[in-house]
Amino acid sequence: MKRMTAYSSNITGSDSYKRRTELEATFEQKGCATVFFTFSYADNHWHDLHRLMPGQFTLDKNKRYQNVLNNPHLVDWYFTFRLNEFLKVVFDGILDCEWRWHRYEWQSRSTIHAHGAAKFKNDPGLRDLTTKVYQGRMAEKQILTDDISPASKNGVNELIYIGKKSEKILIDYTNTLLTAMNPRTNLIAVKDINVD
Repeated sequence: MKRMTAYSSNITGSDSYKRRTELEATFEQKGCATVFFTFSYADNHWHDLHRLMPGQFTLDKNKRYQNVLNNPHLVDWYFTFRLNEFLKVVFDGILDCEWRWHRYEWQSRSTIHAHGAAKFKNDPGLRDLTTKVYQGRMAEKQILTDDISPASKNGVNELIYIGKKSEKILIDYTNTLLTAMNPRTNLIAVKDINVD
């Protein structure tokens, strides 16, 4: 099954091929993505999902596993609904996407997940900046290993300067996007904070 999925993405007219060419066309027309993402979930651990399952809610692992196997339509619908809501609120709202694209896939045990890409409106040109960083690092290696004529040394130093400047922009930008949080932690109530 895994091989069939990989091969089908190269077959003209298949769903995998259409989605891949759709993404390639988006890149050509609207530019490279800012981020690539994968969303998956622990389908046997989502209490909200298991409250939707037929019968009574249970914490029994074996019954949850059977519920997921017996009700793939509910699992897929719930995952799709939650993902689309998340993308609307976070990607379209908070992160302000210029465009986004995603597709669904199923693992061999039939668990749904999604892969996608998005371009944010505040993207500083990550692809071009990354190229400049690479050129700057190559120029640094050239200075260390080669005898450079005085005439070309200024050009090489300029590449190094641009590379370091681009790297700072990249790091500053990605630092604004990447964070980690645990939504289940207990936060200190605002009234308990002493501001003196």
